[in-house]
Amino acid sequence: MLPTKEISRIAQERFAAYETGEVARVMAVYADDVSYWDTTCAERIRGRDDLQAHLGDFLRRVDVRYALLEEHRLDGRDSAIVLWECAARPRLPDGRPGEQLQLRRGMNLLQVQDGLVTREESYMDMASLDALFPLQVKGHATC
Repeated sequence: MLPTKEISRIAQERFAAYETGEVARVMAVYADDVSYWDTTCAERIRGRDDLQAHLGDFLRRVDVRYALLEEHRLDGRDSAIVLWECAARPRLPDGRPGEQLQLRRGMNLLQVQDGLVTREESYMDMASLDALFPLQVKGHATC
């Protein structure tokens, strides 16, 4: 079993990577055989390559900033549930964040092994982003 501090470090690294908007940095926190699901997916995504296809456009077009509100270790597992709040803004063509801002809350189940996320389930209200982002940004190619 990993120490709780290590699971917390990996969770914080995951959220920090998303804030950069850099696809390569985000993918570096996931294991090759990651299992991923979020509220935009009809089915679970398996593997880093498919996950990159799922998240790539979103990461390039949306600026996000997270505040981690709570973190709860799951007994007997190298896993945690993380409750968060996020400020999301569309990126301008030059990559800078735009002016429109949308706040939302969600929670992620993260399972880790060997310093990488092996399973993630992300629960969020995508309807709150309807006015801010075009449909092609909210949805992803693999879902």
